[in-house]
Amino acid sequence: MNQFPILLKREFWEHRNTFIVLPLVTAGFMIFMMVSLYIAVDIVGIKAHITLDNDESSREVIVEGGQVDEAFDLMFSKLSNLPPSEREHTLYQILHGLSLPLLAILWVVVFFYLIVSLYDDRKDRSILFWKSMPVSDIKTVLAKLVTGLILVPAVYLVCLASVQLVLLIVGSLAAIGHDVSIWAVLWEPSHLFSRWLTLIAYLLFQAIWSLPFYGWIILVSAWANSVPLAWIIGIPIAFSVVERIVSNKNLVTEWFADHASPVAIAHDQELQITDLLTRLIDIDTLVGLLVGLALIAGATWLRGRGDEI
Repeated sequence: MNQFPILLKREFWEHRNTFIVLPLVTAGFMIFMMVSLYIAVDIVGIKAHITLDNDESSREVIVEGGQVDEAFDLMFSKLSNLPPSEREHTLYQILHGLSLPLLAILWVVVFFYLIVSLYDDRKDRSILFWKSMPVSDIKTVLAKLVTGLILVPAVYLVCLASVQLVLLIVGSLAAIGHDVSIWAVLWEPSHLFSRWLTLIAYLLFQAIWSLPFYGWIILVSAWANSVPLAWIIGIPIAFSVVERIVSNKNLVTEWFADHASPVAIAHDQELQITDLLTRLIDIDTLVGLLVGLALIAGATWLRGRGDEI
């Protein structure tokens, strides 16, 4: 029997709500709001403020009943009249904004999942069962890391892609009957597939960049006998105080905090895969990778000597 896939399935069985249900509900709610807004506009009308650029032609349109077409005409005409680069940037900002809620939830889910990943096994004494099985500690630790850093982001990415796809479909429905090329104004400049590939690259890079942080979390999860979150936060704070007293600087603390933070996706400048490749071979990233692997090795060693709490 191949043990590793079973270990991965186990993680999804135990965390189904946060790994599957939560992103589906979040994406479903966002899709529901988009479709409901489109239906509401088409039936009862809304007050729409059209601001696709910063010139003085942007104006507020009161939409009531038959004036819906006027608002759509203004919106699509302004979008189609933008230069291609500005049109692409506008659609990027819209699609990027849609991704932020799911990406924020993803970061929180991964953070708290790794906190309890090895701690709960000791707390509920299931560690005794798994130690009686022919499953190595390294496979157990790697299964949790692969789940949190690769598989769970993949689920959220599928939900995010679905939300963005529905947005373009709804926009296409709204554009029907108007003097606008749906493909040229909405679909072609959105570059959906390339943006999805870039987001996949971003999530993979994020896993490498933040490996010191994730390694620290899973190390504490394998070691702490109570309140692992307090140790995860408290020890770095105490180290920061000592570092400041001894050297009057916080170089190590700032380095760790930098790797603990999600890599920013610029709002005004589109993220490129080349940017990620440049940072991937940076010495800072390579040092972080080595530190992260060392912490993961420590977590594996503690797992092998751990017992129920």
